[in-house]
Amino acid sequence: MNAVKRGRPRKEPLVQTDSKGWLAIDKAAAYCDCSATTLRRAVLAGKLGVSHQGGCSKLKFRVVDLEAWMLDAQAQIRDTIRLMLAAYQQLSNGQRLIFQT
Repeated sequence: MNAVKRGRPRKEPLVQTDSKGWLAIDKAAAYCDCSATTLRRAVLAGKLGVSHQGGCSKLKFRVVDLEAWMLDAQAQIRDTIRLMLAAYQQLSNGQRLIFQT
């Protein structure tokens, strides 16, 4: 029986980090399958750790931080879907909407 593979395929199978283990923003965006702007927004919101190696304008990311950020985003999406399903079930049963957070 074949094992089920989890996660989505990466654009680049091997991550090429610099000599200190950091990814430049373009490589980090490719790794996460998102835009560099999305990563910058996450940094500004304090949701993603970053290093300013090589000057303030050059953002560098660790793979472990990117993975944690993606897992957190998945958990938030999963929680939102659960809330939406509960609201739909309340509506379909003729009940008033009660949101629990």
